[in-house]
Amino acid sequence: MLAQKIKWFKPDLPIVLISGFSFLPPDELLFVDAHIGRGATLGELLETMRLLIHCHRAPQTVVTPHSLNWAKYRHGAAAPI
Repeated sequence: MLAQKIKWFKPDLPIVLISGFSFLPPDELLFVDAHIGRGATLGELLETMRLLIHCHRAPQTVVTPHSLNWAKYRHGAAAPI
């Protein structure tokens, strides 16, 4: 709910959800750009943040951080999404 409110006021602000769960249902990830879950390393968190910053600075980028990470999420990766 907080991510939804943030996106309402600042739609271009990237949001990373950090949780103790390695898997979250897709409906809980609707308003976040990335999910870092249990078992993720600091390197994965930093790489996710770099990706989000890069994608948000380059508006012509077709691939969004969410769609990039969604492919990893579907294949069972803990983080990002």
